[in-house]
Amino acid sequence: MKKTKGISLSAFSHPLGLLLATACGALLGWLAPGWSAPVALFGRMFLAVMEMAGTPLLMVATAFGLRQVIALPYPGRRLLLVLALSTAALLASTTREIDSPKIRAASSTSRVPVTLTRAPSSGRARHVGT
Repeated sequence: MKKTKGISLSAFSHPLGLLLATACGALLGWLAPGWSAPVALFGRMFLAVMEMAGTPLLMVATAFGLRQVIALPYPGRRLLLVLALSTAALLASTTREIDSPKIRAASSTSRVPVTLTRAPSSGRARHVGT
């Protein structure tokens, strides 16, 4: 088998390679925040590709999983249980009001100006509010 020159893609799938890439991204964002917009394009492209590849795989896995559930004894009861649990999970995830207008209005009107000053003796910051 012939060896190819260049960087192997297997280095990017190793956990240490992923950790190194994450650390480099965090360091770049901290040291050069102006680069965040151009680099964000690559992040969005990566997520789009992952979604493009992941969604069909999720559908296939769901179809094969349901096929195996039907092959088990009492398929009607098992399908009803799967349907009930998935409906309960869907309802639980959609009924939370994380971004409700009431919460947003309360947080925007209750802003208190805060000033941090240095304490003369300890050198630590202390909270001075109104």
